[in-house]
Amino acid sequence: MQPAKKVEKQEFNASQRISTLFLELLERQFPIEDARQRVHFRSASYFANQLSIHVNHLSRAIKETTQKTTSQIIADRLLQEAKILLRQTECIQMLLSIAS
Repeated sequence: MQPAKKVEKQEFNASQRISTLFLELLERQFPIEDARQRVHFRSASYFANQLSIHVNHLSRAIKETTQKTTSQIIADRLLQEAKILLRQTECIQMLLSIAS
């Protein structure tokens, strides 16, 4: 038997922590499972308020860690969810046409 390998803790800087928290907040809004469900966080300023930091600080942290703007990440995630919903809608319509 060999001793377990040491797992080194990965050190995160402030920008990485902010980016991780931002992405977690963004992902909490999804998936959209009901037509009445709304996406509430659509702007960088709203996320910054939720994280209790200035919007410029959030934007710099996101840009530093992802090479994208905060708005790009939000738009990309909304687009991804829209595509998922369209696929689900198409599947439902196809099933309905088969059933009738």
